Amino acid sequence: MFGTHLRTGSAGTPSTPRQGSSSFHQQLVKTPSDQQQTSSSDSSTTTNAVPTTNLEGINEKNLNDYQQILQILLAAGYFRVRISALTPFDKILGGLCWCISNSYNADADVEMLSYEEEANIGKKIKLSEKVVLALRRMGCPQELSPVQIQGLDCPFILKVFSWLVQKVFESRVENKERIQRYSELQFSRRYELPQDQQDMEQYNQALPYLDSIRGVYHPKRKFKHQQRNVLKSEWGHVQTVLLEYGIEFKKIERSQQEKEDKSKLERQLRAQKQASRTESMDASQLNNQNLAELDLDEEAREKKIQELKKLVEQNENFYNNISASGASNLINLGAVDIIKLKEEYDEKTRDFMGQQENLQSEQMLHKRQVAQLTKQIENQKVIYMKAKEEFNAVKQEYEKVSETLSKFKEYNEQVQNKITELQNQVQNQDVDQAILSKLETLIALNEAFKKQEADFKTNCQLQLQELKNSIAQLESSFNDSNDPIVQLSQAYANDTEKMKKIRKLAAKRNRELAIVQSKIDEIPSRTELSQYERRFTELYAQISTKLDETKKYFVSYNTLSGTCTFLEQELSLLNSIADFFQKAVQSQDKKYKAWMINTVSDRAEKVKQTKTQMDTKLKETEKKRDDLQNKYNELVSKQRNYFRAVKEFQNEMLKNDELNKRLKMMQ
Repeated sequence: MFGTHLRTGSAGTPSTPRQGSSSFHQQLVKTPSDQQQTSSSDSSTTTNAVPTTNLEGINEKNLNDYQQILQILLAAGYFRVRISALTPFDKILGGLCWCISNSYNADADVEMLSYEEEANIGKKIKLSEKVVLALRRMGCPQELSPVQIQGLDCPFILKVFSWLVQKVFESRVENKERIQRYSELQFSRRYELPQDQQDMEQYNQALPYLDSIRGVYHPKRKFKHQQRNVLKSEWGHVQTVLLEYGIEFKKIERSQQEKEDKSKLERQLRAQKQASRTESMDASQLNNQNLAELDLDEEAREKKIQELKKLVEQNENFYNNISASGASNLINLGAVDIIKLKEEYDEKTRDFMGQQENLQSEQMLHKRQVAQLTKQIENQKVIYMKAKEEFNAVKQEYEKVSETLSKFKEYNEQVQNKITELQNQVQNQDVDQAILSKLETLIALNEAFKKQEADFKTNCQLQLQELKNSIAQLESSFNDSNDPIVQLSQAYANDTEKMKKIRKLAAKRNRELAIVQSKIDEIPSRTELSQYERRFTELYAQISTKLDETKKYFVSYNTLSGTCTFLEQELSLLNSIADFFQKAVQSQDKKYKAWMINTVSDRAEKVKQTKTQMDTKLKETEKKRDDLQNKYNELVSKQRNYFRAVKEFQNEMLKNDELNKRLKMMQ
């Protein structure tokens, strides 16, 4: 949208004066820094005063805001505001473009970076529209319009500049941090600090030690089997591989007793019941067991384990010592003997398995008892450590008290020695007994005062404690929900919360009103529309005159080029006729003369045809010109009628106003 403040354009048309402007626009206003002219020789230091000799479009109300805008721009680093030849519009628009282009998150057009003060009014208006769009994209809280930029609404523009300059400073800080990080990265790529070199050297020195520690626990091969293909079973292959790496592993082969599964299950159930009974024993009974009895139980269990091992070895020896003759003797025995032997063997194996299961249950019971005892021992250790810590603390306190007591005793002895010395001195010397008795009374009085002071301090501490307790009771009574003060505070808190919500709603409505107001401000008024109309008519007049001028140039160029072509054709025709004539005069051939006459006549016919064509074109253009002239005359007559009708309408309106006034006066 175009602004209301229109100045001289590129074609030199006069600017439309702003309504309501005064002669103050042409005055020269000086700042206080310009008015104070010092005559001292120390004038080398320059101040931040901004020259304000050119104040076109600035009234008295906006002068202070305009000065603040210039000071803000100067503080931000835009020093072009010191140029006195620039107008306020150029300074403000240039400052806006500079701030937007120097903001870090600015989404500005490229034209803003190349702002020109000597541009025409059209470019400046377009640039002001782009500035407004860029501010909206940046999220400016103030809705600025091009009309306000053109009209130099300094109070509103000051708010926009304060926000923009803050953005400029923030972008400078971000750029500084980014450049610093980038410089540190580039420095770390090419150079190293002494501390980094020391750290790298320490790491390189510790690296072999770390590798050695990592390699300690790796499996190392010690042996190698020479005939690996001989191994057929998987178990043999596993055992040889483990032996190669120095690990011994024994396989426990379990005997298959399919017939005695039921008896095994019964024994296991008995063992579990016994274990549950032992687990349900009280901790007090376990604690009261004597360690000697536990040792005896362990010795008995070890004896049983040794006996069972002997039985297993006897069994294995029995099976290993069976030879072919023994097998033949068994075969030669009768069926009854074999059955008896089998029954004896079964009984022995049952007894052995029962003993083994009982031993396993006893071992489990023993393990549980040991675990419980170890747990109790750990608990007792913890209790012992706590008691030991308490004993050490008490011991330290006792030592401190004993040290202080010894110091007091030494001090008491010293005092008593001094008293005896003084008494001896008094007895040896002739001292007035009245003065001595007075001194003793004063000393006793001093001691009494000290005691009173100590009692007073203890009494004050007791009173302070009582006051604190009373304050705590009062606070607890205040915290009671039934207390009216608490109810009032709660009501106050609720009211403040409601007030905050109402303020938020009011702020939201104010923002909406501001948005609507800005949209309303964007709609131009009648005066602005009239100025736009005048400017558009001026621009249209300029464009029409320029178009007519260019059309004349085109027409003149076309006519001149046509005449040039015709003259060239005429010249070529005359040259050809002259050549033919000379050849015809020199030659005596009649056929050549006849051919020459025919060609000349043909060319004459062509010239006539072109002449007729040009005549027809001329007539057509003349006809068009006459038609356009008629239309123009009609339009001129319509315009005259329109002006006449408008004038008559104005006269009638004046008559109507007079008649209305007369009617009002008559009434």
